[in-house]
Amino acid sequence: MSESASSMDPQLPETSKALIPLPKPTKKRRRELTNTHRAEIREFFFHDPDRKPSQKEIIQWFENEHYHTLTQSQVSKILSPQYSFLDGAGWVDKSRNRAAEYPDLEDALYHWERAANKSGRISVTGEILQQMAAKFWLKLPQYSSLEPPKFSTGWLAGFKARHNIKRRKKHGQAAEVDKMQMELDLAEIRDICDLYQMADIFNMDETALNYRASPDSSLSSEAVPGGKLKKERMTICFCCNADGTQKMDPWCIGTAQNPRSFGTGKNHIEVHNLGLVWRANKKAWMTGQLFREYLRWFNLQMTGRKVLLLLDGFSSHHAGVDLLETQDIQLTNVRVEFLPANTTSVCQPLDQGIIRTFKAYYKKRWLQYQLDNYEAGEDPHKKMNVLQSLRWMTEAWREDVTETTIANCWLKSRVLKGQMTPPTRWQARQMGWEEAVQQDKDSYDRVVNLAREAIKELENRHFIKEGQDVATFLNPQDEIIEDEPEDDDFIEQIAQAYARVPDTDPDGPEVPLPEPISVPQALGAVSTLRTFAEQQKEDYTVFLRQLRALEREMKAFQMGNRTQTTLERFFVAK
Repeated sequence: MSESASSMDPQLPETSKALIPLPKPTKKRRRELTNTHRAEIREFFFHDPDRKPSQKEIIQWFENEHYHTLTQSQVSKILSPQYSFLDGAGWVDKSRNRAAEYPDLEDALYHWERAANKSGRISVTGEILQQMAAKFWLKLPQYSSLEPPKFSTGWLAGFKARHNIKRRKKHGQAAEVDKMQMELDLAEIRDICDLYQMADIFNMDETALNYRASPDSSLSSEAVPGGKLKKERMTICFCCNADGTQKMDPWCIGTAQNPRSFGTGKNHIEVHNLGLVWRANKKAWMTGQLFREYLRWFNLQMTGRKVLLLLDGFSSHHAGVDLLETQDIQLTNVRVEFLPANTTSVCQPLDQGIIRTFKAYYKKRWLQYQLDNYEAGEDPHKKMNVLQSLRWMTEAWREDVTETTIANCWLKSRVLKGQMTPPTRWQARQMGWEEAVQQDKDSYDRVVNLAREAIKELENRHFIKEGQDVATFLNPQDEIIEDEPEDDDFIEQIAQAYARVPDTDPDGPEVPLPEPISVPQALGAVSTLRTFAEQQKEDYTVFLRQLRALEREMKAFQMGNRTQTTLERFFVAK
């Protein structure tokens, strides 16, 4: 739960947390060293002429700085005269400092190259890269008024240097994963997780959300009279730790930088106040660019900690990590590890029921909204907008997906080992863990049943033609993010994702926006709520204390900022 959540909500038992081993040294995965890394090592060694660090000190320093483990033979070679050209200010890594002339094109091409190599379906050559660059050029509208470049061998060399693309030997058929190797890789992930406390192990994953899709199954087989299918889509990125005590602000990716429902001018809604990050591209899709930005944001949130971030093998994830490495941007607080291929459905904690729980609670709100609006004689699809969707989304994530649900899904996954196991049945009864898990399950089942009844009600009252099965509506196939669609579709997806998007969404519903609210108006609303609470027979003392605290803060703000009079501006973070 969020920090502000009620203490009555179930949590992972303290006894289970207390048994978690402290981090201990282990051998990290070796990664390719760059000349920039070698230059840093030589600078560290030669910086003080009076005291040279030992090779063990260099290895420890480099591991702390870059999460890379060196061998003594590597250190000896790096300190030898062979790499003396890296000393001093005269050496510059030119390939990394030469900016791309067409960055959107190169980012799209690099994303495709990563996915193509990962799939193993084709062998990516320089000639293929040049051909694909020409294709992407034609598909990116920001270049439509420019003369297409030649995509010569010189351009190709620069592109490969900027993105550290080298000829790599293929080992067997990439599409066929050896099960024994998969289990070995999974065992290595467990060993790495064993170095961290559960609060410091995170998993991040994306899901699609058709935020105002109708539960009418007939829409999938016939045209909708007078309009298109109500299937506006966004991508939501969730991230949480293993004991459920920290849920990161979601990242939401839509199709417009500033949807109409966000408003403009004095009416503009500051979306970050909802507790999320908003980004956009034409495909509403996670890209390598965006994931690079996400990693830097996540690293900043973890300042003062050393944490582990587990990811699946989605091509955008690999592209984002590689972009950081090729630009020598270090994640000082975060160690990134990829889950073994073809294991995420059974090993990724967010896929063990966390995202499913979120969608059930979100779509329950949407179904109730439809019933209420149809009852009032209004079309809910014409009133529903991105802003309302984001409000429900943050409520479902923060309030309905509990710590117990998250911790239980982590324990069901196959990434934890050792003392990071569910309590015994006796321990569970003693600590209330078993009861808490059952309460979450019962709550989820109630929400599913309510959704089923709502769909049936919509059908019985002829608001929809043919109600969908509730499981299909809550988790439809088209909300599953596929990493490797057919080639032509995949190229189109990448091109749309890297195309420039409009600032506003012209296709958004025409929904009247509220007028800006002044601080005196807001204080009047607080006074009304206080009167309401005082009239209740139930105990509202906690609520009244919260109202008084809010009133004091708003009055203090009003006195200190006479010129800033709207409530909207009051809540904008400085």
